[in-house]
Amino acid sequence: MLRAPFLKAAILFLILASCGVAGAWCVPSWDARLTAPGALMGRSGHVQGMCVSSNALYFAMYNQIVKTDWMGRRLKSVEVPKHTGDVCLWNGRLYAAFCEPGGSKSANRGRIMVYDGELNFLKETAFPRPADGITCIAGVLYVGLGPGGTKEAPYRGNWYGKFDAETLAPLSEPFRVDHGHDCCAGVQNMATDGERLYVSYYTPDEKAHTPDFIVFDRDFNVLGAHRFGYRQGIDVLPGGGVGTVRFIYVTTVNWMGQPKSGDWPPVQALWQFAELKNGAIRDITRHCIYRRPWNRDDVEITVRPVAGDATAALQKAFDDCFLAGGGTVTVEKGEYAVKGLRLRSGTTLLLKSGAMLKASRNCDDYDILASDRIEPVPADDFAPGVVWVTPRKRKTNDHLLKCASRWNNAIIRILRARNVKVIGEPGAVIDGCDSYDPVGEEHFRGVHGISVHDSTNCVFSGYTIRNTGNWAHNVWRCADLRFEGLTILGGHDGIHFSVCDRVKIADCTMRTGDDCVAGFDNEDVTVRGCSFNTACSAFRFGGRRVLIEGCRSWGPAEYPIRNSLPKEDQISGSHGKPGAGWRTMLALFTYYSDFTIKVRHDPGEITVRNCSVENAQRFLHYNFSGNETWQKNRPLRSILFEDVTATGLGLSLCAYGDAGEKFSLALKGCRLSFAKPQREFIRAAHVESLTLDGVSVEGVDGPCVRSWGDVAEPRADGLKGVAPDIVSAAEPFNVRPI
Repeated sequence: MLRAPFLKAAILFLILASCGVAGAWCVPSWDARLTAPGALMGRSGHVQGMCVSSNALYFAMYNQIVKTDWMGRRLKSVEVPKHTGDVCLWNGRLYAAFCEPGGSKSANRGRIMVYDGELNFLKETAFPRPADGITCIAGVLYVGLGPGGTKEAPYRGNWYGKFDAETLAPLSEPFRVDHGHDCCAGVQNMATDGERLYVSYYTPDEKAHTPDFIVFDRDFNVLGAHRFGYRQGIDVLPGGGVGTVRFIYVTTVNWMGQPKSGDWPPVQALWQFAELKNGAIRDITRHCIYRRPWNRDDVEITVRPVAGDATAALQKAFDDCFLAGGGTVTVEKGEYAVKGLRLRSGTTLLLKSGAMLKASRNCDDYDILASDRIEPVPADDFAPGVVWVTPRKRKTNDHLLKCASRWNNAIIRILRARNVKVIGEPGAVIDGCDSYDPVGEEHFRGVHGISVHDSTNCVFSGYTIRNTGNWAHNVWRCADLRFEGLTILGGHDGIHFSVCDRVKIADCTMRTGDDCVAGFDNEDVTVRGCSFNTACSAFRFGGRRVLIEGCRSWGPAEYPIRNSLPKEDQISGSHGKPGAGWRTMLALFTYYSDFTIKVRHDPGEITVRNCSVENAQRFLHYNFSGNETWQKNRPLRSILFEDVTATGLGLSLCAYGDAGEKFSLALKGCRLSFAKPQREFIRAAHVESLTLDGVSVEGVDGPCVRSWGDVAEPRADGLKGVAPDIVSAAEPFNVRPI
């Protein structure tokens, strides 16, 4: 047995080793963060450079250096000359590169200033060339000394110099390095891992094809060139491991330039994380912590129709609204061609009457999360190369469970957000155009309408959403959701949500080719005053404490289930010839609980009250016999139908429970009639309680219950149209799955 001192030492070594090398410090969190409001001053401009230590971050502004903790709270700041650029740390000291503004007549335009870790000034040196990026390896300062290109390509190269970190004496004459391509405005930042130099350059969006991040050895031989995106500060972090370099990088949010009058706008620095591995840069940031720079929600932005693709204009409006603290983006009347969009916390999308978002049918247009720099998505949320396969051949459910997978793509994405609303005035439309994806679900389904993951307090109200390539609403792991007054036409599932709590659906009209309301492992769900027309089930559902009240469901469906259409119609987005495809309504209520996820609670306490259904094959379909793909996780414990009227039913009720966890079935005050005579009212097994109070049945020429074992005697006060008897089945149980 290890003695306590040795055990403590072993644990400490493991902690340090997990950071990359023994003795290295660990990054406190890989979450993106904003500096706290007020930590940076707007009059100091945008961030010019940054560096970090185990307990602090240093931000170089135009005329100020600010030290914060890892929560973004200001610890100290110091005024510095204009224009201060990049900063680096070495041996407990902070080195800042300085550049006289353009047009200066000073003989020495460049300067290196030295401070201690508490931002007390120590010394400086000056020289003729302007200084930009700066970093230090083994006591040698590597400094960018301004652009050094040609007349045709002024930023193809840059000047550099080396200085002694102790004395600040130059160790070399300035020398020019050819990058091999034109940049934009020279070096912005430099960083090092102790062996290599990492240099980032100004490169705006109009040069998005241009590499802006170059890796050098100490002699400035190019080891690699990459596209990273415009950055305002970068530093290397410990813990990358063999062959991997991790970075922290920063951009300024809310910086709008010097105001013509009034106060300077407040600014904040947003820091995020990336890594260079196997010759490629990828973002490794987790979600944002500070999502709202100010405590406000009154920003108003209006978007009007634009010629061609409106995606960029809409996304900019959403981003600006989010970064400004939240508010409403109003989309005026008109047609907007869109690809993938992302709504963020505190943002309301208001679609005015006559506004239509018309989605691209090309499913490659919706892979937007990998390039999101405002709220980067962690690498673990992606599922590269994972596509839908049939359940029997499936080795992973990552296509469903990874929120950034291709299968989860949608016209509108809402991810790890709070207080989001999508509101439509009458006549506002989101049109999915029946997008087609040959590697999508069933090898034809396209993108969802709206995908919502890990979010709270979201409202969806008033709009019409139609012809989505997959589900109209795809929702996972959310809470406090409201769906109100929606019209959902065509497509596939209307509202499909799983692992969600406190969900309300009211006054919605759904005419879908697939299930209207679907999902499982949900808790505290209310559905009221809705109408459902479907070629599948009005409800394919599982959860606890569920109330369905005052709803009407009917068949046959106006829209066919799309997997029943010819392939050419799936590809083209056609609904087929009139009457084509499967349009028969399968069930009022189908139980749902598969092994995609671990179900948190015993499903049950489901009540269906004051509802009606017309021309459905089944009233209830609960089949835990083992042949139902979507009913193999936790079994249903209880369900009650109260004052429900059903006409034109095609098949007996299916109530086959689990032998280990039997369930309770109750019908009270219900009236059910079958279109054709049935051999029994209910086909059942493993029912511990069966209540049939005040139930009226028409069209049954057999017993009340045909049992496949373990069915309790029914309590049947006021049962009409069928005798309250149970007959044991002679044949094996056989019900077609749906």
